[in-house]
This record gives sequence, structure tokens and C-alpha cells, in this order.
Amino acid sequence: MKKFLLLFVAFALSLSLSAQITKNFEDQNLTSGGWTAVSVTGDQVWTVPSTTYGHNDTYCGKMTGYDGASFENEDWFISPSFNADEATGLSLEFWNAKGYTGDQLVAYYSNDYNGSDVSGATWTEITGITWHDGVTFWEWTNSGTIDLSSLTGTSVYIAFKYTSNTTESTTWELDDITISGVTSTKEATQSKISVYPNPVVNTLYITENANVTVYNITGAELMSATNTNTIDVSNLETGVYFVQIATVEGTTTQKIIKK
Repeated sequence: MKKFLLLFVAFALSLSLSAQITKNFEDQNLTSGGWTAVSVTGDQVWTVPSTTYGHNDTYCGKMTGYDGASFENEDWFISPSFNADEATGLSLEFWNAKGYTGDQLVAYYSNDYNGSDVSGATWTEITGITWHDGVTFWEWTNSGTIDLSSLTGTSVYIAFKYTSNTTESTTWELDDITISGVTSTKEATQSKISVYPNPVVNTLYITENANVTVYNITGAELMSATNTNTIDVSNLETGVYFVQIATVEGTTTQKIIKK
């Protein structure tokens, strides 16, 4: 029992003090982990191809305006929000690849996006990124580690904006996106937020809306939901799990028992 308690403490600290927002598309789910895709113009949308075209032959996110011909599109792929005011060493890194000619993919951040209306938000371009140069199609390129320490706001989003037109449409792919240093320095959330019932059979309730991620005891992510106060755990096997709960006030990790 003592060994298990030490494991729990170490695991909880690793989540609350070294948290990251990541997207590697390996679950083949474009919007898992609180990520969203917003299509402003055009019928073509962000997808996860069924074939492993990604970095190191893994799955990836893909956007193209070509479907037998080139079409006009504006499509956004947006991270879950995070509290930049409580972040230390905040940075962004990802892999990107492209084929064909057309508009440049652009990365932005916003601290006034409301989670749905991209046109009504203020978006600032993130510079210093190494993008695929277009010389060799589909050659995966690392963005470099982009310093985001100057970002402010309690609800900040990172977004990738794709555009195309009726003349040409580049195909862009993204993989292994990591926003690092999203670290809570407050302990208020730890005392304010709780989950119930515990032990739980089917539905776990959270005392306020939050971004919720469930991990097993080895640290593997099993499920996640954004802006919710309930999560369905009925398909989990009996055992011990850890629930990471993130709000604009900080992040806490709590142990639950699934019956």
C-alpha cells in the first residue's frame, strides 16, 4: 500500500506540475483532448487519414481544399484553452508537411476567443516557425521550439488556419503538436473541485465545468472531454484511475475507483 501511495503522489505531481497539451492523432480522433475543428468556408474539412501518413509513419491531421478540383476554404484547427498567466516556460512545437502549391498554413494565438466564433476573436500570428519549404512533397519538418512565454490571458488558444482558393490548394499535414509549460501555480482548484461518486459505477460528476482527462495508473490517457461536469466511465474496467481536472484557475488530479 505504501508503494502504491507513493506512485499516486508522484503521478499526480507529474500531471499538475509538468502538464502539457499534446495532439498526436494516434487515437484517430481529430477532436479528442479538447481540440476543435472549425470550418468557416468550403465543404472540405480537417481529417485524420485512415492511412498512416504522419511523422514516423503514424497518424496525423490533414487539411486540403482539393477534391477533384481546387475549392475555396477557410478551416481552423484549435487547441483547448489554457491559462497563460500561470504558465512557466511556455512553448509550442509540432511537425508539419505539405504537398502541392497554395496558401501558407498559419499558426495563431488568441486570448479572447469564445470557443466557437473564430471571426469575432482577435488572432495574433505566431512567428519564428519553421514550415515545410515545399521542395520535397510530404517531407516532415519540425517547427522548432517556439517561445510563447510572452502570452497572457487566463483562457488562451493556439490555432492553425488553413486557406485555399479555386486556383490552387495545398495539402497540409500536422503531427505531434505539443504546448509545453502549461503549469498551474494555484492550489485553489485543489480544494474547490471534487468528483463524485467515488467509487463510481457509470457516471462521474465534477463540481464545476472543466476539461477532464482520465488516466490509468501507468499514466496512459484513456479518455477526455472538454467543458463538462460529467464523464461516462461505464466502459472502464474495475480498478484505480486518475482524473485530471483543468479550469482557468488551475489543474488538479484526483484518484477514483471504478467498481
